[in-house]
Amino acid sequence: MKKFWLAYATGLGSGLAPVASGTFGTLVGIPIVIGLSAFFPPWVMLAVTAVMFFVGVYATKIAMAHYEKKDPGQVVIDEICGFMIAMYIVPLTWQHLLLAFLAFRVFDIIKPWPAYGFDKMDTPWGVMLDDIAAGVYANIVVQLVMFAGFLPARA
Repeated sequence: MKKFWLAYATGLGSGLAPVASGTFGTLVGIPIVIGLSAFFPPWVMLAVTAVMFFVGVYATKIAMAHYEKKDPGQVVIDEICGFMIAMYIVPLTWQHLLLAFLAFRVFDIIKPWPAYGFDKMDTPWGVMLDDIAAGVYANIVVQLVMFAGFLPARA
C-alpha cells in the first residue's frame, strides 16, 4: 500500500523529476483538467478536486514520513489539485490553460498570504492548502483577464 500512496503523492512519479518537480506535477494536472472539463459539468471537477485533496492529505502524510521531510519536493498532488482549482469554471482553450498554468506556478512560488502561512504549518494540511490558495489566486487572475476582455469567456 505504501507504494500506492507514494505514487499518488508524487503524481505517478512526476514529482521525482530532478528539477522543477512542482512544474512537472502541475503538468500532470493538465490532462486531468481537460478530461473533466471536456466531458463533465463543472461541479464534477470540483467534487473530484475535493476528493483528490482529502486523499492527498493522507498520501502527503505517508510521503512526509517516507522522505523524512516536512514538505518533500517529491509531493506534487498539491500542485495537481491547485491547478484544478486554477482551471475551475474556466474555458478549455490552450490560452486559458497556459495563463492558468503560469499564474498558478507564480503564485505557488511566491506564496502570498494566506498561502505562506499554510506553507509554514509543516503539516500535510499545510502542504496541500498552500497550493489550493495559489489555485484560487490563479483562478481569480484568469477570471479578471476574461472579464477585461483579453481572453474569451467561452471556448
